[in-house]
Amino acid sequence: MYSVRRRWLITVIMTSVVMVLATALSGLAINVATNSPAEWFPSMNDHPLPWLAGSLVAILIAGLALWWAQASYAASLLTTVPVTQRPESWVIDRPQELAAVVRALTRRRAAATVGITTAVHGAGGFGKTTVARLVRANRHVLRRFGGRVYWVTLGRDARRGALVEKINDLVKQVDSARAQPFTDVRLAAEHLASVLADGPRRLIIVDDVWFEDQLDAFPVAGRCARLVTTRIPSLVAEAVPVKVDQMSDAQASRVLTAKLPQQLPQTIIDGLLEETGRWPLLLRLVNRIILDQARSRTDVADVARELLDQLRTDGPLQVDKLTGASVRQLDVNDPDQRDEAIRATIEASAGLLGTSEHARFAELAVFAEDETVPVTLITTLWAATGDLDPAGSRALCARLADLALLNLTATDAGGAITLHDVVRDFLAESLGKKALIELHHTLVDSARESLPAGPAPTGPGGPPVTAWWALPESSRYLRDHLVEHLLGASRQDEAEAVATDLRWVLSRLEETGPAGPAADLALIATERAAHVAGVFGRNAHLFGPTAAAHSCADILLDRVAHDPIWQAQTRRLAKRRSRPRLVSITPPPDLPDPALRRAFDTETILARDIVFGPEDDWVAVVDIWGTVRRLDRETGRRLPHRALSRETPGVSDTALSADGGTLAVARHAEGVVTISDPSTGRLLRRITDDAKRVAVSRDGSLLACAGSGKPITLWDLRAGRKVMTLAVDGEFVSDIAFCRDKTTIVVAGFDRVIRVVDIGTGREQTNFMTSGSVKGIAASADGTWVATIEDATTVNLWKVRTGERIGSLTDRTGSLEAVAVAESGTSLATAGVGGLVRIWDVAAALTQSSPVAVPDRRTRIIQKGTVLATHNFIGTVAVSGFDEDRMDTVDLGSEHFAVVDLTPDGSRLAVERTFSPGYVEIWNVAAGQREATILDVRQSTRSISIAPDGRRVAAPGRRGILVWDVETGRKRRFAPDSWGKRWLRSLAFSRNGSWIAAAGGAESYLWDLKTGRPILVLRSAGTWMSYIAFTPDDTRVVTCGDGKTHIWDAQSGRQIAVSKAPEWVESLAFSPNGRFVATVSDSRELWVSDIVSGRLLAVTRVDSTLQTCTWSPDGRHVLTSSDNTQYRFEFRNQPATKTQKVWPSGSA
Repeated sequence: MYSVRRRWLITVIMTSVVMVLATALSGLAINVATNSPAEWFPSMNDHPLPWLAGSLVAILIAGLALWWAQASYAASLLTTVPVTQRPESWVIDRPQELAAVVRALTRRRAAATVGITTAVHGAGGFGKTTVARLVRANRHVLRRFGGRVYWVTLGRDARRGALVEKINDLVKQVDSARAQPFTDVRLAAEHLASVLADGPRRLIIVDDVWFEDQLDAFPVAGRCARLVTTRIPSLVAEAVPVKVDQMSDAQASRVLTAKLPQQLPQTIIDGLLEETGRWPLLLRLVNRIILDQARSRTDVADVARELLDQLRTDGPLQVDKLTGASVRQLDVNDPDQRDEAIRATIEASAGLLGTSEHARFAELAVFAEDETVPVTLITTLWAATGDLDPAGSRALCARLADLALLNLTATDAGGAITLHDVVRDFLAESLGKKALIELHHTLVDSARESLPAGPAPTGPGGPPVTAWWALPESSRYLRDHLVEHLLGASRQDEAEAVATDLRWVLSRLEETGPAGPAADLALIATERAAHVAGVFGRNAHLFGPTAAAHSCADILLDRVAHDPIWQAQTRRLAKRRSRPRLVSITPPPDLPDPALRRAFDTETILARDIVFGPEDDWVAVVDIWGTVRRLDRETGRRLPHRALSRETPGVSDTALSADGGTLAVARHAEGVVTISDPSTGRLLRRITDDAKRVAVSRDGSLLACAGSGKPITLWDLRAGRKVMTLAVDGEFVSDIAFCRDKTTIVVAGFDRVIRVVDIGTGREQTNFMTSGSVKGIAASADGTWVATIEDATTVNLWKVRTGERIGSLTDRTGSLEAVAVAESGTSLATAGVGGLVRIWDVAAALTQSSPVAVPDRRTRIIQKGTVLATHNFIGTVAVSGFDEDRMDTVDLGSEHFAVVDLTPDGSRLAVERTFSPGYVEIWNVAAGQREATILDVRQSTRSISIAPDGRRVAAPGRRGILVWDVETGRKRRFAPDSWGKRWLRSLAFSRNGSWIAAAGGAESYLWDLKTGRPILVLRSAGTWMSYIAFTPDDTRVVTCGDGKTHIWDAQSGRQIAVSKAPEWVESLAFSPNGRFVATVSDSRELWVSDIVSGRLLAVTRVDSTLQTCTWSPDGRHVLTSSDNTQYRFEFRNQPATKTQKVWPSGSA
């Protein structure tokens, strides 16, 4: 496709250049011929006429070449249209409607949405889809969008999970690299919008839209256009409407008489047009009836006359008793007349079928609307209901297709059919509800016969069940609609059992991603299904495809292993897993709270404040620099029309009004609070107040300031003056918040007391004690309850009048800094470290009277040999064996530090302090004392390494590596001149302490520490190396970057192998036997790979950004951590490790 487009562009450019030159020459020749000589062009002066003739020929040839290029390009684009989306051979052009759509899509300012609808409300079969197919194959449209036209068919049944699957499939078509397995319609729709916004012109055709939420699921973004077909005009009222109504007499006559062997008398044609109301669906059916009868009868006019008589007798029109002529024409706007016309016409078609064939045709109503149904499944149904063999079923399908009662498409699997929804609705109504239930029964029971029995999900003691999870991949229709058919058969218990069976969930997950299981569970209205759907949905963002395909199922089993419904089955299934996998030793510390509804990333380092919008439809987050990000509360999508307000550093607190129009930024050191409009960044006012904490009322009219050693003050922001001093000391205030009516303000103190203060009097109304230190507070709109963040892990809800805790929720990642309450009082929003915003359900939080226990949150892990050091960034480092059989604790004091490193024997720590200029300290672990301080670290490196013997410390910088002798403090720099000012990203000492390696860019270096000379340069073209490490025996160097792991020989610098790795490796660790390597990345994944083969063995995902990893001494476990959470995984089903050397070519 793109090579064809390039050739077309080259041809157009070249021919255009030739045409311009030839035109210029022809003009010059005409001037010369009319006595205006060109002295600088002697040849032209001497022979103007040949030059004129030649230039005209060149113009003609260039024009023909341009026409040929355009025609060839259009023809090549036509070949990209799938067969199922092309107009069928019998289709009659609808030039008026087609021109209107094409004009709307291709004009200079193309419409964002064009709606093809019908003037007949609620009617189908008028050719909307046919016109859309004509547009799909139109060369002007294909050229306008460069062939990037995508088709989605919906229908009434495409709701919830089914709708999500269609959105996910469309994203996969548009940009497969950005496909994600969403389970929520709005999240999937917003992701689709972001994909469409970034690319070139695209056209999305959404066929058969019934509901507004279906239309919203396929948004318009960027340079994308949308073509919608619907029978409900109000859905496209704001789009460019193109109505497809009854055909003209000429068009209807062409459809009616297409391919007939004889010409029909005009009176018969007129009569049939009256009976069908020029309705394309009925015209096509009538045409096929006549064609079918013409096979055995020579007088086609006689056949048509008999059919007309039948329609007049059975149809909806009144018939004159004397003449037999219709008194009036079919009124397609009358639903009753439409139904009668459909019934009469389909009955006329079905009248050509035998009784048994008619019954089989009616049974097709059991299948889902607008779906492609395999003929093999129809054969299974008809074998049970009519004793038809496969050959008979295929023949009947072909017969029905000949009569235009269905569409039959040839496939490798034996063909598939589609049924027009108008025909399906008629068949379903004619069968009746009871017969449809029986058909669902028969279909399910027939499909069941080909499947084996499996053990009950409850265990060996239960009755066997049908192994629906064993359906072959070719049974896509039945996999997608099995639960619907079970419910259609009134088998709700069996539907629930299937949808909640982990074996079924795993098979659907493998085929469709999380959207499939979520769609099945959403159909079942039982308590058990709702519980399972909640467990699955809260973790669904972790169940997407993994680099090791089998690991997706392992992640699912790991995340649901402790759920009471799935626990027993998870254990049984896990025992049968034979591939390498990572399994949590204890319940994952980041399992979501039941009150959590959704989470999304704001790409901020730390959030200071968060608010809901006035209509609860968006949330706004303010970071530590005063930058405001306004986001859709359902999807997390950044709202593009709101500008950012960038403030300078030195911010002590921020506050945003609920309407998003007023931003307060406090700078305690400067003694000022700035008030600005975050939409423009314009400074509105400067308030002189040395506030440490600030709050803004919901309408942006009042400002509350809490500072050092003075009462809380209130300011009128419109007048810019102080209006009230509250009788509350602001010295120990941790946060403040206004109630909606501005009559009260709630104050949280470091003393764990919440005070409610009357703004009118400035006096305290009531107070109560919380259970922990409060970091943030927010009040409900009615002021009856408040939400407090305590210990960065818990949000407690308190009744203001009594001080009673009425609810609680827990964020196990322990990163909470700010909380907000929605105007409706039904939702909470939290934000904090890492910028992750979470939306919580208040009703669910109210059912939890006490917070969920949070495990010990010692964080960063460093391993050297068999020794671990864990630290929590607030001054405490614990050094122990892997199983914590021994532990030494070092108190580093209150000064903040960025990073810690450890000697292999655990005797010394290197600690980098974060003050500027930074410095590094060396601590004796056993004594708990500082041994040395290196003061001349010019900047914070946030990456230091201590040599195995503890005698040297190294830090990367902008011009190379700085290495200090711990005893003397002497500094040496290791850097080749070619590096310039390039930042080094990672460094490592060899195990024997004689080498040091550094990575940063496409080159990595090894230096000899004794001589200071570089001994190896490792070059990886096109790869930016972000991590470097030595293997346990120092014979290999491993570098990582840009999704690749490179293994190098440490003696020769020869590259030994390249394997797949995460995009940005944060940490890397080798197993004790040197066979396996574990890597973690900012994608929240842990990978384990085989170093020898380069094969990825296992992957797991967590809900935090991982930063470090290490192995247990026995090589069975992997320990990893984020900023505030530890995870322990067992590496099960490890490949056998042979006794010979694992390193190739003479390695240890």
